[in-house]
Amino acid sequence: MEKRPMFNGLLLAFIVLAGICHADWTEETIGPYSRYYEVKIGDGRNDGIHRVYCCCYNGHVVEWSYEGNDWTMVDCGSAPPGADYRLISLWIGNGRGDGLNRVYSACANGHIYEFSYDNGNWVMTSLGAPGVFYAGQGVGQPRNDSINRVCAGGWNTPVREYTWNGSDWDALNISAGNRYIWPLDIAQGRNDGVFRIYAPDWYQYYLREYSWNGISYDEVNVAAPQPLVKAVVGPGRNDAMNRVYAAGKFGHIHEFSYEASVWQRIDIHPAAPLRSRYGLCFGQTRSDGAIRLYSVAQGGDIREHSWDGAQWVDSIIDAISGATVDIAVGRGRNDDTVRVYVTSAGGLIYEFTNSSPYVGVESVTGEPPGISLAVHPNPFKTLSLVTYTLPRSGRIVVSIHSTLGVEVCRLVDDFHPAGIYTINYDGLDENGIRLPDGIYFCKLVFDGMESVEKFICLK
Repeated sequence: MEKRPMFNGLLLAFIVLAGICHADWTEETIGPYSRYYEVKIGDGRNDGIHRVYCCCYNGHVVEWSYEGNDWTMVDCGSAPPGADYRLISLWIGNGRGDGLNRVYSACANGHIYEFSYDNGNWVMTSLGAPGVFYAGQGVGQPRNDSINRVCAGGWNTPVREYTWNGSDWDALNISAGNRYIWPLDIAQGRNDGVFRIYAPDWYQYYLREYSWNGISYDEVNVAAPQPLVKAVVGPGRNDAMNRVYAAGKFGHIHEFSYEASVWQRIDIHPAAPLRSRYGLCFGQTRSDGAIRLYSVAQGGDIREHSWDGAQWVDSIIDAISGATVDIAVGRGRNDDTVRVYVTSAGGLIYEFTNSSPYVGVESVTGEPPGISLAVHPNPFKTLSLVTYTLPRSGRIVVSIHSTLGVEVCRLVDDFHPAGIYTINYDGLDENGIRLPDGIYFCKLVFDGMESVEKFICLK
């Protein structure tokens, strides 16, 4: 495991490549390291701390932590050197269904590498099908059976599902034939309470939707006018309705809505310059709390897309002359401020902060607006109230975890209608034993996403 501080002395040559940031945004840089691909923000160590994670052209996954007034990098591990060991995509999630987040990265050598933080070190294992080219993966519950799975797609290979059986990974082909899939999403795209897989097809100009029928997966192909590179699902219009958003090679972003049993498509970024848009995500970065769509063009501009009630309006956050690759929104510094993070082929990560930023726990990709979680009083001695809000019906899990990520008890595991709920928590574990004094985390899982609240238990 390699740990290195941010080296500022080499930044000057890279900084001069950047364009002038829009007046609403402040830009800083993280790095340099190596040529980056995807970026995600999350709690990869299960310690309640959000960090920045990236996969790289050189086969490494790296973790950036903001400590004091600077960034520190840890090398989480690397794919074995080979003919093509590029790590193409990245996901942070509970792939084994044991309550612990892990980092997953799809490799051009056919492996999906799983990085687990254990006893102060990162441990790498692999799953997948050596010999194929994996380009994207996601973690979720595509069968709607409360079991988390890892789903992956790649070039000229079937879309596959991997399920942890307690000792190994069981594989199942999702698609009947070979597909050309980039990073996918697992979410409720039709707003009917059912999770499905949404996979962008580069070669055959389709958004592919996979639904579990109890025996196998059914495939629905939604036509697109360009090769699709990335698909994300979420409430982009802030109306509590999920839609599927896909970015493509020719620079357009498409919004797919399921209405009256038919998929409808509109283009929300048809304007020039039409550079390939490989990065796409949702986030709340402004103080108004509105969810917006963020995209990055290959070697071009970084844009914010907002629904104004009648149409999509986009604005440029920055125009960087370097080869920008992917984009993520989150609390990368583990403070209360939500920021935008952009990777580049030049080995830098660009961090953008709005002049009037959103402060609080952001709604992540695919999570409807209006979801909330609170523990009060905090700290507490004998009894605490856990309050959560659901904007619509769905399966919900509320659980208590230690600082090591171990689930100590589960408070809720059921299907709930939309509404506000309050439950009592008496500070006991699953065996009815009082928890020791200390810091714990209350975790809410809804619509495949997570919200976490830290609290202190006192005797």
